[in-house]
Parts: sequence; structure tokens; C-alpha cells
Amino acid sequence: MPTKEPGHYVLLTDDNTYFVEYLLGHLELSPSIHQAMVFEDNETAFNFQKYLREKCNLVTSVNTFID
Repeated sequence: MPTKEPGHYVLLTDDNTYFVEYLLGHLELSPSIHQAMVFEDNETAFNFQKYLREKCNLVTSVNTFID
């Protein structure tokens, strides 16, 4: 489990799209990093990454977002 480090993180799929939201069973992805959900720490990003893999079978990587 990663340590909780503040910063800005996004989830990138193997298809080079970014995770935007998962609401009421609907998964939204975007090719634009500016539409991506930004996580305030890496622990939350990794937990959500695990959730998306289990619920949606979506493989993502956690990436640093520099605004």
C-alpha cells in the first residue's frame, strides 16, 4: 500500500484515456487530461484504481498531474 503523499494524481487507461467519473454504474473516460478526475493524494488514487479494476475490469495507471 502506498504511503499517503499529497499532490495531484489522475488515472490513465491502456487506451490513453483518462478516468472522469463512475456514477450509477456509468463509467466516463476522456482523451483530455483536463477533464480527468484529479485525486488530492496518491493513496486515494490507488484505492480508486483498485475499485475500478474490480468493478469495471478497467486497467489504469496512477500518474502525477501537473497543472
